Amino acid sequence: SKKHIELVSLFPNIKKVIVCINKIDKVNYSVKKVKEISLNIQKFAEDLNLKLDCIIPVSALYGDNIVKKSQKINFYKGESLLDEIYQTKTSRSLKNLSSTVLVNSTIKQKGQDRIVLAKNYYKKIKKNEKFINITSNQQTVLINLYKNLGKTDIVNENSSFSFNFKPQINLSSGDILISNDKKQFIKTDSINIKVIWTSQEKPVQSKRYTFKFRQVSEAGFFSKPIVGKYNINDIFDTTVELETEIYISEVSNLYEFSQLIIVDPITNQNVGFGYVNYSLDRGSKIVPFENSKKINPELKCF
Repeated sequence: SKKHIELVSLFPNIKKVIVCINKIDKVNYSVKKVKEISLNIQKFAEDLNLKLDCIIPVSALYGDNIVKKSQKINFYKGESLLDEIYQTKTSRSLKNLSSTVLVNSTIKQKGQDRIVLAKNYYKKIKKNEKFINITSNQQTVLINLYKNLGKTDIVNENSSFSFNFKPQINLSSGDILISNDKKQFIKTDSINIKVIWTSQEKPVQSKRYTFKFRQVSEAGFFSKPIVGKYNINDIFDTTVELETEIYISEVSNLYEFSQLIIVDPITNQNVGFGYVNYSLDRGSKIVPFENSKKINPELKCF
């Protein structure tokens, strides 16, 4: 359970955390035991700066507090698990983010302009909106937008769509189009990453791995000794040198474009996953440190 909580604490896209204490029927629905476990869980989460939205005592075997409130656990004042999930509302501030389009592929039709298949992130796109390809620094305008087999004037965030563009510029799979702020991406070949190791084989310094990002795959290696004998499901930070400079973002900026999967090219097995903490290019990043705990004062389930 502590490993699960530690994993959850690492990912900023997880907006709500519900912890269930199961098998309370085994302790005869003891309020003392439930409170003891709850305090231990909260202390562990606070040490990780993780906010817990609710802790729910449940019995999966008998359905207590799963679909509806249990009469056997009258000391618990919160909602059932199902109600807690149904009432979940999450939102994300897009105020400081640019419209960002990831190119999946292009189609050339005889006698017609190219059609680009893509996905839109973060903000709505309007017809005739200007974009820049961060790879080539070329500008273009999305003159026609297509969604659900027809033309549209607006494409919502987190939506797949296709488009025509003018002027004709170089566009290929993995290219990123942004509406204004190019500073959201960094061109680098040297990064510090957070890794969750998923292989029985231990990570090896200087071994050639494939690092698959959302937009591109690139070969590279762990460039410094990996302190500790890491095994499956262990979590660690390390540095990576890539063979070619690529455009990526950092976890504190555009999380989706900081994500990565690590593949062993010899076995073609996924050996780890994680995200980019920051670039290691000299002078490109100063990392602030804030010693604050995200404690939820409203967690009053008992």
